[in-house]
Amino acid sequence: MSSVVDWLQHDTGGLLTLAAVSIAVLLFLIIKIKLEPFIALIIVSVGLALVAGVSVEKLVGSPQKGAAQSLLETGFGGILGHIAPIIGLGTVLGALLERSGGADVLTSWLLRLFGPKGAPLAMGVTGLILGIPVFFDIGIFILAPLVYVAAKRGGKSLVMYAMPMLAGLSMTHAFLPPHPGPVAAAGLLHTSLGWIILMGIICGIPAWFVSGVVWGSWIGKRVIVEVPEDFIPEEEHASKNPPSLGLIAFIIAVPMLLILGGTFGSVILEPGSQPYSILVFFGTPAIALTLAVVLAFYLLGIRRGISATQLAEMTGNALKPIGMILLVVGAGALFGAVLRATGVGTALTDSMSNLGLPLHVSIVKCVRE
Repeated sequence: MSSVVDWLQHDTGGLLTLAAVSIAVLLFLIIKIKLEPFIALIIVSVGLALVAGVSVEKLVGSPQKGAAQSLLETGFGGILGHIAPIIGLGTVLGALLERSGGADVLTSWLLRLFGPKGAPLAMGVTGLILGIPVFFDIGIFILAPLVYVAAKRGGKSLVMYAMPMLAGLSMTHAFLPPHPGPVAAAGLLHTSLGWIILMGIICGIPAWFVSGVVWGSWIGKRVIVEVPEDFIPEEEHASKNPPSLGLIAFIIAVPMLLILGGTFGSVILEPGSQPYSILVFFGTPAIALTLAVVLAFYLLGIRRGISATQLAEMTGNALKPIGMILLVVGAGALFGAVLRATGVGTALTDSMSNLGLPLHVSIVKCVRE
């Protein structure tokens, strides 16, 4: 028995076996048992750590030394300190744009710009732009009525208009801040969000165009889906006093430009100089998004007759859904910390190196560091 335990804890094959079994158990708990993902992640992380020989003190701390340096707190809490304010602020900004009617304004302008034949492309660009401050599922609810209207007016398959929009929302959700995935990746890889934005745009735009616009136009001519009459929104629900297009574009662009400015400023300018400090300060994602939210509070809220009480209620409602997102991200970071502490990261790197996979090895090393 002791030889098996020693093999699991110290041998490369044993460590990789532990990793594979832990992932299998995790999937079983989530898919079969229907356990909440963040609870399943905590259970699997703690179980893996104990089986792999991580000491109890290192895992959860001790009454004498506390738990501040334990894997449970550093793994779970370290990443949340980076992403929680960014996700929260981005959610509030998206809610303000939705409630003010800014999404409708932007979509209507793009539909006029591209014309009837370019309506699918217009829906795709709308998904790209509104997908920056709005979560994927919320973006679907916001844009679905507009897709129905565009498909009804164009007289073509709903698929042709929905695919570009969904591709745009997917691209921004997967590649661009303030969404959880790219923000968490930046924190884990110790990379500036500015570079994440640049690489996300470079990789994401072609993927969006091919999968959403090109493929959507091709498959939309072959898969005909009519728009149900009940799905067409009533015009009376439109905002009576929508904001201007320029205002919406300004509010969306402010945080992105500030973050990019901070990234380029940290590379070009001399560290410690006043311009460097100013750009880095305002280019910090949490600061940039805070400024954008404050601007939106005034320009889209108070100046347009929305009271502070209504803004507070809207903000509270918008923030409710992100609690589970943050818990899952934190528990996922704990799982990653346990994998590193048990030596699985080293075993995985060595195995990939022996297989001749330098690209994958470099990625794993970045995660380990």
